[in-house]
Amino acid sequence: GTSARAAKDFDGTMRGMYVQYGPVARTSLFFQHGVLVNGPENVRKIQLNVDCDFSSWVGYANTVTEWFGKAILFRDYEDHRLQRRIVLSAFTADAMKSYAEKTNAIAARTIENWHTVPNFIALPHLRQMLVHIAAKIFYGLDEISVGAAELSSAFTAMLNGMETVIKIDSWPFKYSRGVRGKKLVRSYLRALIPERSRGNGTDLMSRMLRASMDDQPPHLTEDELLDHLSLLFFAGYDTTTTTLLHMLPHRGQEHELQESMRAESMALGACDLDIADLEKLEGIDNAFHEVLRLYPATPLTLRGTAKEVELSEHRIPAKRLLFIPSIVNHTLPEY
Repeated sequence: GTSARAAKDFDGTMRGMYVQYGPVARTSLFFQHGVLVNGPENVRKIQLNVDCDFSSWVGYANTVTEWFGKAILFRDYEDHRLQRRIVLSAFTADAMKSYAEKTNAIAARTIENWHTVPNFIALPHLRQMLVHIAAKIFYGLDEISVGAAELSSAFTAMLNGMETVIKIDSWPFKYSRGVRGKKLVRSYLRALIPERSRGNGTDLMSRMLRASMDDQPPHLTEDELLDHLSLLFFAGYDTTTTTLLHMLPHRGQEHELQESMRAESMALGACDLDIADLEKLEGIDNAFHEVLRLYPATPLTLRGTAKEVELSEHRIPAKRLLFIPSIVNHTLPEY
């Protein structure tokens, strides 16, 4: 019953269970048995994970790891720390400045044509722009290349495959199309590795490859690299699309907010956004975070217990799946 209600009204179901059962309750969601965990102190304890009581791998091993392997978000403890060095090498100050320049160029070319589109619908245009940006920044692909379009279609198929409960690997089921999408993504990226390993490419893939080949361990296997690269691309463009889409109605309905955000942008006195300018856009930053509070881009976080733990005076055994819905903490009346 819980899964059916959650599929129809996830936020309402999660709030209702918190009111009825409190911050910790046994439940079953989408064919997985576990414990529903809410409350700021509980979530803080899980996220900080000071005593290594909780595991990302235990949480995700039966779901998205089928699609993204053992990517950085699903690793734990020392294993996570070592892999993180490679991933963070692609997010240095110089790298971020380069990404900002690429983003400016693609966004400027794309947005200037939107006013010519009759009956403009935001979602497909936002998604197309962000896919082009992600393809350029993450993989060094030209934003108008066939490769970017192929990857977009493949990732969309993977998303649909992840969300379906009917796991039949034959046409025309979504799961089967998702499996084919995953194969296309990995084969496409695998073919890029030789070229991206050479030279001084400024895309994320090239930077990670160079970091993996330096004198410091770890040295990623090809499959580990593909796991990280596919997850970062997917997480980067899909969550940003969702957040921007939710921001637009509030911008349209709240005219004072729209004018203040516009004035904040105009005060920069430049057409392009430099990475250093982000700190000056406090109002826009606040609005972005408020949208994420009201409409979490990842509505459900998963973790698992690495050993027996206590949450809100409940003893939870080891290897137990934890469901953490963001929307409950984000909308608690007392805060």
